[in-house]
Amino acid sequence: MFTETVSPETKRILALLAKEPFVRKYYLAGGTVLALHYGHRISYDLDFFSQTPEEKHIIVDRLTALGKVFIKQNDQGTFNGILDDVKISFFIYPYHLLKPTTRVLDVETASSLDCACMKLDAIGSRGLKRDFYDLYMILHEYTLDELLHAFKEKYKTASTDPFHVLRSLTYFIDAEEDEAINLLKPLEWDTVKTFFIKQVSSFTRERLV
Repeated sequence: MFTETVSPETKRILALLAKEPFVRKYYLAGGTVLALHYGHRISYDLDFFSQTPEEKHIIVDRLTALGKVFIKQNDQGTFNGILDDVKISFFIYPYHLLKPTTRVLDVETASSLDCACMKLDAIGSRGLKRDFYDLYMILHEYTLDELLHAFKEKYKTASTDPFHVLRSLTYFIDAEEDEAINLLKPLEWDTVKTFFIKQVSSFTRERLV
């Protein structure tokens, strides 16, 4: 794991959270886990997920005990906020894990395959630049066909549309307006876009033959 991809302040906050009993209900997923796995960029945010979330007042109480907290959203099942300048989220997430979690930096982390499916879902809603960079790395471990099959399996209880996701992989307007990301491996944005255009074109062409 590329632990140097987690910013020092984020790593400090993660170490504090790892000692909190309520965090044991959650697993870490998203860009930070993918940065740890692939080592391609610095990540700053901490996104936790659970099928059995903690009561919202307990989350706020415990975070307040750890540092300065700014609350953006605190509904039952969804907490978004900032703890000492680190963005942090806790979500109820009913979808099952495709692979077991792995313990990294003293917290449970989702597999790259589960994170990949979540990235596909995010791009289907509104793809940010970091989502495309992350998925670029993922698609050097898994094929697009493997990811779409995994996506259908993970979200089989939801009304997801894999074909919409496929189309979203070549829709870059939202990402173009997004801020630059802190890359550790040189990778031009135009290279990423060309990669996805070719991936989708090849995938579609194979299905038409």
